[in-house]
Amino acid sequence: MSLDDPFDQVAEFHRRFGHPVAERPRLLKSPRADGRVAWMREEIDEFVAAADVVDQADAMIDLIYFALGTRSAHMLEELKSWMAANNTAIMAVVMLVIGLMGPRTSGLELEKISH
Repeated sequence: MSLDDPFDQVAEFHRRFGHPVAERPRLLKSPRADGRVAWMREEIDEFVAAADVVDQADAMIDLIYFALGTRSAHMLEELKSWMAANNTAIMAVVMLVIGLMGPRTSGLELEKISH
């Protein structure tokens, strides 16, 4: 299974049920963006309120599904976006370990430190 498989599966689900799947990158605007945010927040709230690992796993899987669906709606170039986010996360850990930033340093601050 590659990283593309879940993206493709959710996009196919969206197509089958008449949800938008962008053919090129575009800004996701209200009310669609607001709805997607509300669904993802609901899953985060369910994760926090979960009484056991099964409920937490269910909430996390639903959150991932909504996040992938949001990606389908505005067509990020997933691999480039994933690599950029992953590289930023790795850099943040390295900077934290060597003491160049605190645990709450923002991405913008991290960008300034790294260049």
